[in-house]
Amino acid sequence: NILFKNRLATIFSLFFVYFGGSFGWIVELMKTGKPFGGESTFWANQAVSMNLNPPFAISLVLFIASILAVSIFSEKPNKLKALIIILLSGSLIGFKVYAGVIILFGLFMMSVISAFKKDLRFVYIFLLCLFLSLAIFLPSSYAATTLLVISPLWLVHSMIDFSDRVGWMKLSGARMAYLAQGLWLKLLAVEAIGLAIFIVGNLGTKVIGLIAAIGSYKTIVQKRTHLFVSFMLLASFTLPLIFIQKGNSWNIVQFIYYFLFLASLYAGYGISRIVSLMPKGLSYGAILFFVLITPISSFSTFKSALFPFPPAKV
Repeated sequence: NILFKNRLATIFSLFFVYFGGSFGWIVELMKTGKPFGGESTFWANQAVSMNLNPPFAISLVLFIASILAVSIFSEKPNKLKALIIILLSGSLIGFKVYAGVIILFGLFMMSVISAFKKDLRFVYIFLLCLFLSLAIFLPSSYAATTLLVISPLWLVHSMIDFSDRVGWMKLSGARMAYLAQGLWLKLLAVEAIGLAIFIVGNLGTKVIGLIAAIGSYKTIVQKRTHLFVSFMLLASFTLPLIFIQKGNSWNIVQFIYYFLFLASLYAGYGISRIVSLMPKGLSYGAILFFVLITPISSFSTFKSALFPFPPAKV
């Protein structure tokens, strides 16, 4: 409501947040002939698995609260509101490092923009958040020498290469052949195809709404809250494409979970814009299409939570 002030956008955003799925069901259908499944075919788990990871679920509450705090502070700044941002955002790293890094990046970019406008309030907020985050993080990670290793597009390459993911061997072989032969333009084309599959595959139907939302970016970036969220979208998407995590490479995909959450909000806004421009009858058809198609890949995961052997039961 605060982001879009549009009831339809809010409803669609909430739908994507809770029921958003990937296009993994298409890969599953091609491989096995069964359309239900493939939630994490493109590496990222979807909304249906959110609460399987309690630290992530808790961090998401603080993550949302931090965005709301920044929004309220931007409207009418004062020291109490600044303190709330510092406590929420600075402590976030104690629940989930990935969320802490994303929020710090967002605050850093806000402080840079504010500094250019000779407004140092966000600079002070960022520095105090950084000190609090380091005070929480460093004592518990003194044994870790290097948490991240630079390995560009590892998630994309492994998604294409691994048979339990997309497993497109022809594309994988083409990438290796073009790299070995130094055919850089062809290699670039293969990398672009892989990246597009990664993005569209993980977003699922959200990609349509996100494209529509990007079309109205001029309206969005005028507001500080949207600018803040946009920076966090950028960080949560680009970091896992550049780095892998030491000791467990694929674990870096947890950055993407926050990208999918934020993308769900804007996808809801984008879909609301598309539907509002359609004739009434056609808009109902479009809504039904999204409601039916969006959660397909999450069906088998949801089913396994209920029977025959749920992970928890009373």
